[in-house]
Amino acid sequence: MNGITASRRHAPRCAYNRANLFPAAPAVIQLIKRLQLAACLILVLAGLAGCADILGGERTTSRDDALDIPLPAQAQQRAIQNEKEDQYLAALAYWKHAAGAINTRITALSAQVKTIAEEHAQNGVALFEVRKGGEASREFLEALRYDPSNGVALDYLKNRYQVGRYIPYTVEKDDSFIKIAEKIYGSSTYDFAIILFSDTTDEADLVAGATLSLAALDSFHSPVLLDYRKNIGIARKLFKSESYEEAVHLGIAIL
Repeated sequence: MNGITASRRHAPRCAYNRANLFPAAPAVIQLIKRLQLAACLILVLAGLAGCADILGGERTTSRDDALDIPLPAQAQQRAIQNEKEDQYLAALAYWKHAAGAINTRITALSAQVKTIAEEHAQNGVALFEVRKGGEASREFLEALRYDPSNGVALDYLKNRYQVGRYIPYTVEKDDSFIKIAEKIYGSSTYDFAIILFSDTTDEADLVAGATLSLAALDSFHSPVLLDYRKNIGIARKLFKSESYEEAVHLGIAIL
């Protein structure tokens, strides 16, 4: 009995201790949640900082790219504003710089375009030498598309090729070589073909209602290469008929 009584006497004290512990549990849980929230916020902020670095890098790249633009829009707007405010010297300084930048860019691009034209022309020559006339003509036309004054391409197409087919075209009001090339060839960059391979070389001759004969660009063929193929056939026949001497002479002529 004394043991039981002692145990019962201690029981309220244990209950009291648990009561003191459990009320503190919600505070601990709340603290843990706050720590978790703080950790999440740190991660989010870190992520945003990373994004900011990336975006900042993109903006930096954009600014760097802008430095390569000789005529940035903001500078042009500022020059226009200077002119409106009668600050003519400042406006003139910009436009002089703009003119120099434009001329420099035109010169560089013109040189690049001529180089591309020369490469196409040399490709055409190489193809022509191995008797690939169709591919060669396309290279020569491409050379002239980049540079209508390319001498090699002009020489081959004018002197070693013929136009096999012409396209009739009725001139419309306000037509130009560029407009006609867009309609017939699908690109204004083929306006050179109208000037070089048609019966008109001056836009003043483009009278509404007149009919032009325009070269079909896929119809260029080389009589030289056609004669080569023809002679090859003749040489084979001569060889089969045992006319060896004639076959040899023709073979030498072919080579």
